[in-house]
Amino acid sequence: MSAVEKVIMNAKSDKKGLLFNSDDIDRAIAKDLSKSPVEYLGQRGCETVPEKTKKTTKIMDSHVDGLILGVQRLIEAEQDLKGKAKNVSTSVRKSADELKGGLERIQKQADFNSLERYVLLLERAAIAMTTLGEIERTGKLEKIANALK
Repeated sequence: MSAVEKVIMNAKSDKKGLLFNSDDIDRAIAKDLSKSPVEYLGQRGCETVPEKTKKTTKIMDSHVDGLILGVQRLIEAEQDLKGKAKNVSTSVRKSADELKGGLERIQKQADFNSLERYVLLLERAAIAMTTLGEIERTGKLEKIANALK
């Protein structure tokens, strides 16, 4: 029982309520405030508060440890990805340079004027082959071949 409770229990009463001396209340409050929190809570019927506080502290510490491990894993993953991204970037840049060099070599070796003529001839040949295919499908190609013999 706290000092304040003792003062209240020992107070006299009249028809208006409890009568007690304010100096007694001040001293009782000062006495209660001077006690340690564990002692004060123990008087209030909270003997298990220190144990619960320890359990809660352990749980919070384990959560903090888990959070720290999670952050460390994320940092490691970020560093790994950074290294891989750098390797990919280097590889892409190297491949682009090789492709550019190959195109430059082709451009130097190829005569684009004659290449254009070859493309035109190939297009004409493709049209001729298509026409021959249609004539053969209709059966007229064999008649033309026999007539030429």
